[in-house]
Formats: sequence, C-alpha cells, structure tokens
Amino acid sequence: YLGVNPAFEQFTGTSKDDLLGKRVEELWPSELHQRYQSADDALLHRGGQQQYESPVKRADGQLRQVVFNKATFETDDRDIAGLIGVMLDITHIRQTEEALARQLSVSRALNELSRAMLQAPSFEEIGTLVLDTAKRLTNSELGFVGYIDRASGQLVSLQLSEDVWSKCHVPGKVPVFEKGSGLFGWVLTHKQALYTNQPSQDERSGGLPEGHVAIERFLSVPALFGNRIVGQIALANAATDYQEADVSALEQVATIYALAIERHYNTQGELHKAYEDLKAEVSIRQEAVHAARQAYDELMSIFQTISSGVRVIDENFNVTNFNDAYVRLTKRSIDDLKGQKCHEQLPGAHCFHGEACTVMSVLNGRPVEDLEVIKTDAEGNQIACLVNASMYVNRLGQPVIVEVLRDVSEQKRLESIAQAVNTMNNVGYVFSGIRHELGNPINAIKTTMAVMLRKLDKLATSDVEQYMRRMQSDIDRVEYLLKSLRSFSMFESLSLQPLSLETFFADFVSLIQDDCAKQDIRLELQLDPQ
Repeated sequence: YLGVNPAFEQFTGTSKDDLLGKRVEELWPSELHQRYQSADDALLHRGGQQQYESPVKRADGQLRQVVFNKATFETDDRDIAGLIGVMLDITHIRQTEEALARQLSVSRALNELSRAMLQAPSFEEIGTLVLDTAKRLTNSELGFVGYIDRASGQLVSLQLSEDVWSKCHVPGKVPVFEKGSGLFGWVLTHKQALYTNQPSQDERSGGLPEGHVAIERFLSVPALFGNRIVGQIALANAATDYQEADVSALEQVATIYALAIERHYNTQGELHKAYEDLKAEVSIRQEAVHAARQAYDELMSIFQTISSGVRVIDENFNVTNFNDAYVRLTKRSIDDLKGQKCHEQLPGAHCFHGEACTVMSVLNGRPVEDLEVIKTDAEGNQIACLVNASMYVNRLGQPVIVEVLRDVSEQKRLESIAQAVNTMNNVGYVFSGIRHELGNPINAIKTTMAVMLRKLDKLATSDVEQYMRRMQSDIDRVEYLLKSLRSFSMFESLSLQPLSLETFFADFVSLIQDDCAKQDIRLELQLDPQ
C-alpha cells in the first residue's frame, strides 16, 4: 500500500501509519486477502480496469459489503507500475435487500397460514400448521405449540415436533404443563418474547431434566389476545443463531395463532363479527393500498408527460431517475443513461465550477431558478437550457435534487429572428423569413389534422397523442414567435445546428404516404447511412 485517503482509514478502522508499506496478506484475514490478491494479480497482469463485489473486515471485526473499482497506472515507459482502487460501501443495500426478501417470505407464509387455518377442520390441525410454519420461517429443528386451557389455566401442548416426542426420555412426560418454570415459564409469566443461543448459561433457565432432548438454542413467544396470554410457541435448535428477525417473524405467527385460539373459544356469532371486522379492516387497508398505488401511478404519469426534461440526482451526482423528455433531450438510450452521473449524461461548461454547478449550488442551500446554461447532447449538439433545481430529503434522510431542464434552443432561434426586424435593411427578406416561420408550422398542423381525420377511426390512443403533441409543438412555435416580435429591436443571430435527415424524412413520409397511396404514387426512401 502506497497511499490511502482519510475515508479509507475511517472505513477500515486502521490508521494510515499502520497501512502504508504493508502487503495485502499482512492486513486482511486469510479468507479475504487471498481473494484480494488473486484479483489484484489478474489486474496487474492484464492492465486496465476491474470491478467486483466482496466483503471487507474492519479492525473492529465488523464485516461490510463493498464494490471494488480498480485500475492500473503506468510509468513513463508504459509499464504497469501499480493500481489504484476505490471502495463503495453497499452494506445497507444488501441488508435492505435481505430484509425485504425475508419480510416477503414471512408475508407469504402468513398468508398461506391464514388461508389454511380457515379451512382446518380441527384445533389440532391448526397447531400443526402453526408449528410447521414457525419451524420453516426460523429453520428450527424442534418446537411445540400450546394454548392456555381456560378451565384449568394450564398450558396444553397442542402440537409437538415428532423429534421432540421420540427423542425425549423424561419419565412420565405429558403434554400438559402445570407449572411455568424455566425459559418457557419466563415467557408465560412476563408475556414477552425470549431467545437465547446459549440456554444452558442463561440465568432464566431452570435446567433440563434427565433424559430431555438437548437444547442448543431456544426461542419462544407468547400468543397474546390484547394483553391476555392465550398460548405459546417455542422453538429450538435452529441451524444458525436466532436473531431479532426470527422473533419478529414468530410474533406475527403468534398473532394469527392467538386469533385462532379465540375463535376456538368464541361462539359462531362472535366469530362471525370478528371475521367481519377483520374483513372490513382488510378492505380498508386494501383500499388504502389501491389509493396509494393510484396516486403513485398518477404521479408517475405526470412525471413522464412533462414536456421538460426532469432528472433526480443524489448527493454523489448519481442520476437515480428521469422522464422520457429527458431521454429525448440527451439523445441517448435509457440503457446508456443508467449508471451514469449527471455531468456524464448531459455535460456542460458549468459542471463542477463551484456555484455555477447547479447540483452543488442546491446542496449548499441555494435553489436554482431559471438559470440559462449550455448543455451538450450525445450527438455533440449545443443545447440552450433553462434550469430549475431544488432539494428534498427522502425517507432515508438523504438529500435528493430534482432538476428540471427546458430546451429553449428553438426559442432562442426564434428570438433572434424577431430581434433582427429592427436592424434589417431588407424588409422583404425579414417578412419572408417570418412568413416562412409561420407557414411551416401551419402547413404541418393542416397536414397532421388531415391525416388524423382520415385515420381517426383506426388510430390508437398513443398515435393520437403523438399527432396532438406534434401540432402543439408547432402552435407553440408560432405563439412564441409572435410574442418575441413585440420587442421589435435588437439584431439577428443565426444558430446553425445539425439535423438528422433520417428522422426528418421518416416523419415526413408518415404524413404523406396515405395521400400518395390513393394516387398510386409509390414512395421509396433511400438514405446514405453516412
């Protein structure tokens, strides 16, 4: 290691003095440094760039998941001299993905359990369903499900794992627990969940009687109806240590189980009322979810139909979302835009120049309003844009910048034409230009309307929308030219820009092909790719 920045020191928990001059195998555990060394050797051998994902063990023993981005550097003689790397911590992303996947698995299991319990013919079968679901969600080997008998107040085991009953050699064992002692008794007494991965060393444990099956890990939750305990679920000997996520999953199972116990004791009338109340609550929640989904879809629809380009940028200049108008503005494909930073997608001279950079300005607490900048699209065209940018804080507490870019290149060109009227000596030339600028969009509107009227009964909604947008664009051109003529001063400034002939002729042919077909005129479009 030849050099590190302070962020690397902070992330690894190791000072710069302890890092510099050390080799990979001197700093990282064997299971990690071999992987790092192998990747480094491959990169140093072939040169270029490299990216891969791997865990990193910090000095405090904490494992973090990162993405390595590495590249070689060379001597003046073009020989590979070493490599430089950047680490991106993605631990929270992976943890979020795992939590979401687990919650989805739990939700599906709870949904299946609820459906199955409604069809279960007996209370014992409900116990089987609950125990199987609890064991599957926590990957537990052993377990039991019990309920509180209202007459005796004793815990009655409704279902035991077959392994528990067959392996347990306690004399005179019965499925009724008269006294609440040990770990499972603590849960009943305190009405709280409990888990321990070293039950023999837990002070709440009363030990195991001779012949009892060995308990290596233990997890139990009460089944509560309101504040009243109505049952208990206990599990043991999971493949890995129990965690809070296991407690959460088991508590959700216990909630459904508690409802089943109450159903067993309540009359059909009370059960029906509880069912109706539950159905009403589910209906309300479904309506809320539906309304939220509709609101989201409506917002996304608005987002996509805005004529100006809109993009969402995080504090690290990564573009996390954008609308269709922005894609058209950049003249790039959606796939090309993914993974790029804002200054890579649509570069401009103002990028990274202090307050001139719109993102940096907003991050420093200064929103941007109608700032005129020059951007460059993928084809190298210069685009005049009016930029508005502001910031909000997302649900994770992170700053997010919303930037709206309106292409005013055409407006600038029309303004130049309008401003040239006062200084033009050849008035005929001026009005000829104005007549040209008015006649073109009007003819385009007439042609588009003629096509629409002939094909109206056959056009799809998306096609109608496309034609309407063309006409609206031409109307906006005329309107803006007329407004610009009010100034009637200043000079003419021509703006020559590249035009894609392929796109122009494709649009033109789509407008006239029906008229040509009716007059037996055959169209052939041949364009040189160059």
